[in-house]
Amino acid sequence: MTEPAGTGDRVHAGGNAAGIRYGVRVAGIGLLLPAEVPVEYLDGATVYPVPRLPRRVLGLLQVRGHPVPVLAPDAGFEPHVPGLQRMNVVVIGAGAMAGALPVDAPPQPLPELAPAADATFEPPSPAGPLAALLEQPLTARSDSDRDTLWWRFEPARLFEMLARAE
Repeated sequence: MTEPAGTGDRVHAGGNAAGIRYGVRVAGIGLLLPAEVPVEYLDGATVYPVPRLPRRVLGLLQVRGHPVPVLAPDAGFEPHVPGLQRMNVVVIGAGAMAGALPVDAPPQPLPELAPAADATFEPPSPAGPLAALLEQPLTARSDSDRDTLWWRFEPARLFEMLARAE
C-alpha cells in the first residue's frame, strides 16, 4: 500500500459551479488558479527526493497512483533536501499532465474579481522565472484582498519553464 500524498483536507480549488475563483500565494505572489483544469490542494503532502533532477524540481509526490513533480517557483527553496519533506502544495492538472507548486497558505476564494486599475502593472520583482509567464492581473473587490494582485498564468508553460530552469 502506498502512502497518501498528504494529510488533511483535499480541496478542489480551481473554481466552482457558482463561478467563484480561487487564488494561492506562491513565494509571496498571488496566483489565480485556472478554472479550466483540475486543481487540488494537499495539506502536508509527502515529497520524495529524487537524485539528479533539475534544480527547481524539489521531488515527486504521488497522487492517486501518478507521480507528480513538485516545482520550486523561486530560488529560495533548498533543492534536493535528503529524505522526505512535507509541504503544502497545489496540484494543477491530472495524471501525466499534472505538476505541483509549494504554496504559502491554502487556496482562498475570490468571489469578485476585476481587472486591475492600472494595466501597466509589472510582475513583482522577486518573481524570478514566474515574471515572464504572469499575465494581466486582477484584483479582488473584498476589503481584505483589495491590495493583492492575482496574476493569471498558463500552467503547462509554467511547469515546462520551471522544469528546464537552471
